[in-house]
Amino acid sequence: MWDWSLGELAAKIEARGGEVREITGQLGTEIRSTIPAGDSGSASVAVRFVGCDGPGWMLRGVLTGPGADSDILQEQVRRIFLGTVVDIRDARPLPNGLIALRWPPLGGWNETDTPLFD
Repeated sequence: MWDWSLGELAAKIEARGGEVREITGQLGTEIRSTIPAGDSGSASVAVRFVGCDGPGWMLRGVLTGPGADSDILQEQVRRIFLGTVVDIRDARPLPNGLIALRWPPLGGWNETDTPLFD
């Protein structure tokens, strides 16, 4: 699903006048792009899409702004993705097929055991 999604994302970004680069990051293929920020087209914003596939699901992350094109956040993004548990047994997909993410119940995740940011 992620490989298919990459093509769809790239086409949408290019249709809006953006630039697309596919690169190989720690999580596999990702898109780093610049997208026009407004109607004038003079300003642009950096946008980075990362993703991975699972059995019957795909996890996609989007980073925007000045840090999106930086490798500095690479380790934090990897930790967030590797620390994410996808349990679709009780999921209720939205009309577009997406499943909303939710944090574990209070006390269900200990940040000190798995720090996302050092």
